[in-house]
Amino acid sequence: MNAENKGYFNGYFTLRKLDEPTWIIPMFVVHPQHRNKVVLTSLFTQLARFIRKNSVQKIVSNVFRNNTLSVNFHQRLGFVITRENELRYEFQLTINEKVHTQWKHLGKDR
Repeated sequence: MNAENKGYFNGYFTLRKLDEPTWIIPMFVVHPQHRNKVVLTSLFTQLARFIRKNSVQKIVSNVFRNNTLSVNFHQRLGFVITRENELRYEFQLTINEKVHTQWKHLGKDR
């Protein structure tokens, strides 16, 4: 899934099923010059629709420890660290009523 503007990719993410209710985001990339509310809203709207359509119950994401912007972003979204090593953190987000409420403005069919 991606965010485009005038034919240029500004960001994208990929998803892969781990098991029936759990999906991993192997890649979530936003061009440094386009890390803004418009691009992130576009990407998270696509993610919220996917979650709702596919009854996702848990999302897993991995982040390098030195990527403080991404670590902080994950924590603001409610992800929690479930594993870590010297290089990276594994984050998980359980899709519950609180997440649905926080993301209710996203993912609605137009």
